[in-house]
Amino acid sequence: SSFPILVATFGFLLLVIYFFKSLKFISDNDEITFQIIKNKFSKMAPIFITIIFVIMFELIGFIFSSFLYSFLFILYLKKTIKYSLIFSSIITFCIFIIFYYGLNFQMPMGELVDTDKIFPFLEDLKKAIY
Repeated sequence: SSFPILVATFGFLLLVIYFFKSLKFISDNDEITFQIIKNKFSKMAPIFITIIFVIMFELIGFIFSSFLYSFLFILYLKKTIKYSLIFSSIITFCIFIIFYYGLNFQMPMGELVDTDKIFPFLEDLKKAIY
């Protein structure tokens, strides 16, 4: 579907506009340093992570893109890698089970990564439930 790509492209353009607009408000006496640019990028990280998620959602499927999204977002919140891995795994599979099995939604399995081949038991479980 092209809609998520359109949303991601529009979001990226807004991100670039915001970045350059925020650099414009630095006073003339201040010099643009690496620290200022790093600070501006860190404030925009949640939007950037969300744009990556939207783009990757159709390409690598729900499971991998949601895991990556929650993992990066939790790392952004300054949690440990171990905590991020565990929490991301749990939340991704809980949401997947609720929507795929409980609500019978067809989740994107990915075009680049064939989730059906990596997890062949998912479709068998769904057929057994319904």
